[in-house]
Amino acid sequence: MNTYRPVIGITMGDPVGIGPEIILKALSSPSIYKTCKPLIIGDTGVLKLAKKSTSSALKIKDVKIPVSGIYQSGQIDVLCLSKLNKDKISWGKPTLQTGKAMI
Repeated sequence: MNTYRPVIGITMGDPVGIGPEIILKALSSPSIYKTCKPLIIGDTGVLKLAKKSTSSALKIKDVKIPVSGIYQSGQIDVLCLSKLNKDKISWGKPTLQTGKAMI
C-alpha cells in the first residue's frame, strides 16, 4: 500500500473574505488527511480569529517550514506569510493591508 501523501499548499485568499471559514470547514473533515498534507499559506492570526467566530475545535499551528508540519486531522498547519493586526480586521471590509497580505 502506498502511504505517500503530498504536501498541498492552499492559499487563504482575502483574509477578510470567506476563505478562512472555508478552510476551517474543509479541513474539519478527516478524510482529506488520508490523501494529502494540507498546508495553509496565509495569516495564522486571521485563521485563529475565524476559528473563534465559527466555534471550530481545530488546533492551528504556525510552521516555519513545510517539513515541520504535523499534517494530522484536528490540526491545521499554517505557513504564516503576514502578521495582520487582528484588532483592525473587519470581515468583509478589505483594506490596503489585507490586500497586500493576499499576494
